[in-house]
Amino acid sequence: MKILLILPVLFILNACVSYDDHDTSKASGAYGLAKQLQKDERYEEALLQYKDLKNRFPYSRYAVESELQIAEIQYAKEAFPEAQGAYQLFKELHPKHKRIDYVTFQIGESIYMQLPSTIDRDLSVAPAAVTEYKVLLRDFPQSEYTKKAQSRIKEIYQKLAEKELYIANFYYRTSKWQHALVRYEKYLRTFPQHDQRPKALLKAGYAAEKFGDASKRNVLFRKLIKDYPGSKEAKSAKGAL
Repeated sequence: MKILLILPVLFILNACVSYDDHDTSKASGAYGLAKQLQKDERYEEALLQYKDLKNRFPYSRYAVESELQIAEIQYAKEAFPEAQGAYQLFKELHPKHKRIDYVTFQIGESIYMQLPSTIDRDLSVAPAAVTEYKVLLRDFPQSEYTKKAQSRIKEIYQKLAEKELYIANFYYRTSKWQHALVRYEKYLRTFPQHDQRPKALLKAGYAAEKFGDASKRNVLFRKLIKDYPGSKEAKSAKGAL
């Protein structure tokens, strides 16, 4: 029992010693303390320490690293808009930093993490994430983060395509034919590789017919038959022409 009572006290004392080991009168010591606080997930204290370091040692290399760690803490806290802003500021101030590919990727990740989990909610930030990932692919093609960026782009495009179809199908179900046609056509222009194109072409053709535009219906059906000749949708289009 005595041992069990003593252990927590020893833990606290050891923690205090580890923090006191850093000479905060020097930039390196102040940075070491901030990193220790960050490692221990004492994020608010770490943020204060990094900010204090930047104020006291503005020309130190540790001040630059502190700016990056501030972004890292915001990301770890899941404060993604704040993380996005911190990474972007770091990139603007230090465009030649050795880890700028990582920072670029993290800007994209910070935006990506703001996306909702379902397509029926607001996806307006999605294009901004794609833009950042594409910047990474363009400027740092050999980066270790390119494969992940490519995967994210594919995933986001899938979400955006499904969102556009979700809206088009809603208008179709509610017999708002003109709105449905506009949305289907937008989907067809924007997502040329998506796997639901045959269904979208067929419904777009029917929407055009219901809206009273037989000419557009024929164009859509003929495109469906030409591009996807073996599909069941093409068979339906042939029967409708």
